[in-house]
Amino acid sequence: MSFRFPAIAFAVGLTVSTGVQAQSFPVTIEHVYGATIIPTKPERIVTWGWSNEDAVIALGEVPVGIPFQSYGGGDNGVHEWVEDALAGVGAEIPTILDASGEPPIEQIAALNPDLIVAAYSGITEDQYALLSGIAPTIAYAGAPWSTPWQDLTLIVGKALG
Repeated sequence: MSFRFPAIAFAVGLTVSTGVQAQSFPVTIEHVYGATIIPTKPERIVTWGWSNEDAVIALGEVPVGIPFQSYGGGDNGVHEWVEDALAGVGAEIPTILDASGEPPIEQIAALNPDLIVAAYSGITEDQYALLSGIAPTIAYAGAPWSTPWQDLTLIVGKALG
């Protein structure tokens, strides 16, 4: 994969070079709203917020849904480096979620996800509860919109096993 997002490429290289082993499931990820248990390796991943899809794709998975990125995304709402990474693995652009306001609960539910990654987002506790009713959901660990890319990559890596 060719990335224009060097932080993610570096994180993947760092993970590979340090010999990180695949984890068995279930895995538990703690965050601001408690802990999320992911019972099995996720296969249908939806991302919400910023950069979550970057980490998911960099770690070898293609989300089924990603939010429209109005800042820096093309006319289709997808960042160029995401398009390049997906093209590099022969994958199509995932369903683009309406990001004009709150998470589009019905649109997300229709994708039948088994994991929702919102580790770099601003979801509220009520939104987290709604999303968790659809699939295991990972919120941010500290303040909204403040998860460092290194932590985001480690969180997503743990969630993916």
